[in-house]
Parts: sequence; structure tokens; C-alpha cells
Amino acid sequence: MTRAARLILALAALAAMTAMTAPAVAQQLPMAVAPPGEKMAPQPRLELPETSFQAGQVQPGGLVTHEFELKNEGDAPLIINQIQAGCSCLVTTPDQAAIEPGATGRVTVSLSVFREWAGRRVSRAVWLLTNDPLAPQARLLITAQVLPLAEEAAQLE
Repeated sequence: MTRAARLILALAALAAMTAMTAPAVAQQLPMAVAPPGEKMAPQPRLELPETSFQAGQVQPGGLVTHEFELKNEGDAPLIINQIQAGCSCLVTTPDQAAIEPGATGRVTVSLSVFREWAGRRVSRAVWLLTNDPLAPQARLLITAQVLPLAEEAAQLE
């Protein structure tokens, strides 16, 4: 079987699985409005004033650190269940696991800039998994332009 045929079969199988699970996923989605006559339970609401950070030009082997602000605009505590880094080059540190209604928390994200990235633009993401029923996942992004290595820059001159 050719590589193209295997790819087509794999895509068809993926499409079939997606079609089978779509109704189950739709049933799990949260309601944004309470049914008539019922009061909604208190819910957290994640608000991110900033979802990306442009670090500018950075040296290979350096470190970029940025603090992202998280606001809870809801009326129940916002819980950060998990923080998933998209790369081993990222380290995350939340200042608290639960943010009370109306309060603000912070997540510090540090990006180790690998020497192998010299001369490239890199973007790395962190995913916040929360108990906000309307936004259970949120992405934070750090982007940097990694300068060429000093020996490569000298050769260009």
C-alpha cells in the first residue's frame, strides 16, 4: 500500500471517530444560560488581559520570563487544575491554585532559549486547564526572535 493510500485511510478513520464522538462531546458542553425558571449556580469566569508576549530579540542560551495576569470575573472560585507546557523548554509557576471571585492571580512562564534555535523565530505555548465551564482551556504564548550565534554573526560580516 502506498504512503498516500495509508494517509487517506488514516484520515478517513479519524473522520469516522470524530463523527461518532461528536454527539457525546456536544452533551458535555456547559450551558451559558439557565433553563427558564431555574437559577444558575455560581461559576468562575477566567479573564486574560494578555494571552501572548513578544519577547523581541534574545540571545541563544538565554532565558525569557513573563508574568501573565489571570482575573476571575465570575462569582465562584477559579481553580487552575493543571498547566501544560508545550515544550520542555518552558517552566510555569502559578502564584496560587485558586483565585477568588473578583481577584487576580498570576502565572509566571519562563522560556529557556536553546542554542539550536539561533537565527530563528520561536513561539511556545502553555495551556491553562481551569474549572471555568465556558473556557476550560486557555492558551498563553511566548514568542522570541533568537539572535544568531556570535561566531555565525562574525562570519556574516
